[in-house]
Amino acid sequence: MIANVDKVIEWLEINETPFFTVQTREGENNKIFETREDESFEDAKARLRRVMEFSTGNRFIIRAKKEAKATRGSFTEEFRNLPENTIPPGNNQNNIISGMPGVGFVSIGELEKKVKDTEERILERVKYQRIEDENKELKEELRSRNDTLDRVVKKLEPHVGLILSNVVSKIIPHPGATAQVGVAGIESEPEDINEFNPLDEERLEAALQRFSSAEPDFIRIIEKLAEMAEKQDAMYLMAKSQLFK
Repeated sequence: MIANVDKVIEWLEINETPFFTVQTREGENNKIFETREDESFEDAKARLRRVMEFSTGNRFIIRAKKEAKATRGSFTEEFRNLPENTIPPGNNQNNIISGMPGVGFVSIGELEKKVKDTEERILERVKYQRIEDENKELKEELRSRNDTLDRVVKKLEPHVGLILSNVVSKIIPHPGATAQVGVAGIESEPEDINEFNPLDEERLEAALQRFSSAEPDFIRIIEKLAEMAEKQDAMYLMAKSQLFK
């Protein structure tokens, strides 16, 4: 099969066949070109080029002869007339699907666009899958941290009351505790410390709840304050005087 119209004209020149017809398929009624007896070979070739500008396809049949009225000794060949930058089917392009009905080829530009679109779709899928995997990892990590926190809370929960009781006892003496003052070897009578009334207990509980909500390290701070109060630390006394001005 001849590749294109230029090669067809070379084929006609080599065979010295100035009279020829072009058909789309076998049959008398399928001609798209036929030379005239009164035109020169050059005019016939030029007219063939113009006609084939309007007729593109993957298969044409050309029949050529040396004499206009010859009935025998004709030359027959098939040829293609495809636009530039196209890939005809059968040239190791079995997977190419026709881009034009009835023609059987796609242009290189159209093929490149299809490849690019396919690549973009694949990249989008990969990107989406990567995000899904990252979200899954983050969810697993968050679930693991929550489980760890739950285990810590469950372990501390039975001891919360004891921890608060010890902290409060350092700041406020237990009801009924006594203080003794030695004067010249004589023990003074113990002074009773008033027990908390229900209102004071409510105030203390509310204050501890507010403090723990505002200060994550409130237990250590209370312990430090208790220690400073026991020692009557100067900084503690000064801070206390400023608080109650």
